[in-house]
Amino acid sequence: MLDRWTEFAGLLAALCWALGGLIYSRLPARAGALNLGKNTIGAVLLGGVVLLSSGGIDRITGVSPSAVAWLAGSGVVGLVVGDASFLRSLQLLGPRRALILTTMVPIFSAVLGWFFLAEALEGGTLIGMAVTMVGVAVVIRERVPEGAPNSSSQKVIERAGAVRGTLHGVNASLCQAVGIALAKKGMVGFSAVDPTASFVRLIVAAVIGIAIAALSRRLGGWWKELAAPGIPARLFLASTIGTFLGIWLSLIAVGVGSLAVASTQTSTTPIFMTILVAVVLREKVSVRAWGGTAVAMGGVALLILL
Repeated sequence: MLDRWTEFAGLLAALCWALGGLIYSRLPARAGALNLGKNTIGAVLLGGVVLLSSGGIDRITGVSPSAVAWLAGSGVVGLVVGDASFLRSLQLLGPRRALILTTMVPIFSAVLGWFFLAEALEGGTLIGMAVTMVGVAVVIRERVPEGAPNSSSQKVIERAGAVRGTLHGVNASLCQAVGIALAKKGMVGFSAVDPTASFVRLIVAAVIGIAIAALSRRLGGWWKELAAPGIPARLFLASTIGTFLGIWLSLIAVGVGSLAVASTQTSTTPIFMTILVAVVLREKVSVRAWGGTAVAMGGVALLILL
């Protein structure tokens, strides 16, 4: 029964990231502050799960130095650098456009596998990469209709902001691909559903984030932003869904399947986001946006199936 459930862990992670991303995109705080807050909350929640589960503190102290090194590297690349870029992309592009860029994670994973692991890039892989990029381009270039209600995801985006948001989104996808690969190396010996690996990633990300903020003299200002009225409760909700559950589920997917399959499942986040934007926010989603999302996801499917 557990094996059947874990087969869908990547899709559940994608849903959690879509829900979390929708909330993050509407929080009036800087990306660095939000990233620090979510990593800290996620680390505390996962730490609680580890300590309350069988083995408790021994499960943390028993992690091998090599596993800690791989997982720490994964946390820094994926959760400190990558998620900061992702949150900034959310703010500049809106949730739907920012999340469509996550469909490039399997592409970067394929390239990294070819370059570092000598995995051949065959014709089907190249076709899938090309189709995905076409879908991404279609959605990113979509214009917001004039007269649309002013909201975080519908406001007219200046060209310079769109370029910056796209660059941040591409960087986030690259960092996520590298982070997932490093995490897989560090998960050797862990059970797929063991939260310890996710906790190590998050606690390292939280500590590094606090250190960077303190050294740059931003820590006090960021905590004030996160403590502003209306933010703490929403940040906690987004961190619980998108960080605590999302990251744990994504590593379950990596643990039970191949890196390519896990990346493909988690890259369905834009599909869930498009549905959420249409249903929850009642925003009109154009045929072009639906079509671009479908093309991008079709490219991801080709990347794995051909």
